[in-house]
Amino acid sequence: MLPVPPEQTSQAGRDPEAPPAHDEATASPRCRKEIAGDPRKPRGPPSLWPVEPRVVRIRDARVLLGNASADKIYEWIAAGRLESFMLGRARYVTVTSIDALIAAELAIASTTMDDARAARARAAKRTKSTPAAITKTKVVTASE
Repeated sequence: MLPVPPEQTSQAGRDPEAPPAHDEATASPRCRKEIAGDPRKPRGPPSLWPVEPRVVRIRDARVLLGNASADKIYEWIAAGRLESFMLGRARYVTVTSIDALIAAELAIASTTMDDARAARARAAKRTKSTPAAITKTKVVTASE
């Protein structure tokens, strides 16, 4: 394929890394919304949102909690571990309660890991301090 001179392209003088330019007249309805600034919540995972949300829908809470099942989310709501409310027919979960749940689960995991480490250390200490005579005892049966 032969290279096209820049004067024959519609993007002459543009940065090749820049997104394509749209004007109101030639843009599709979706692009017009993007140009004007669509006031609706952006689509996609929460990590791509331009602002930090204060509440999220159940499907977004699942993503924030590592793709937990919807049943697990509703179980945590029923147990009071997640705060939620209904707005119309939609249920919303507060992001602060999601953060609190994550912190509580990390604290439990940390305590469990600390207990496991301490138990391993105690077991290792016991095996090191046990005399060889105690470990090599002869089992005496009634027939002997």
